[in-house]
Amino acid sequence: MRLAIACDWRGQPLVPAARAQIELARDADAWRVAFDAPYFADPPPTAPIGLTPRLWEHEVIELFVAGASEHYLELEFGPHGHYLALELSGVRRVAREGMPLQYAVQISAPAEPSAAGACGAPVGRYRGAAVVPVSYLPRSPERVNAYLIHGGSAARCYHAHAAVPGERPDFHQLEHFVPLSW
Repeated sequence: MRLAIACDWRGQPLVPAARAQIELARDADAWRVAFDAPYFADPPPTAPIGLTPRLWEHEVIELFVAGASEHYLELEFGPHGHYLALELSGVRRVAREGMPLQYAVQISAPAEPSAAGACGAPVGRYRGAAVVPVSYLPRSPERVNAYLIHGGSAARCYHAHAAVPGERPDFHQLEHFVPLSW
């Protein structure tokens, strides 16, 4: 399954250079998550590479996977090797955290200059891959959404696969996730 992050959180289209893509594959033991995202060169977290709490405060690509109920998994991947996996039981209610993942990422320079959008122009791309054990997923996963976040606190930019309505970005609106289709 492929998810394109091609609009801002309100649904306005992004310039092509600012778009990201996530590809999902599954087998009996794990989901494989691969992505290609624009790199905006935000400062990395000060934490060591690997599992990083509050990663959403930095440049990150996110994948949310929900089941039939309000149980869902939030996966976050940063361009510098940081990641976060949270199991939630109810909107924003963390049931489990600190879940280790296999994650690798690489930043590359752009092949050619890109046009700037409302949130600025990326300076490159980052491509990553993670292995997510099926035990982390909600029972009978059926809905997903994906997001890309970057920019400093005064100029945060939020992009989405499926738009989330409201006065400000709220990625925990499970009713706006799209059906998972393999």
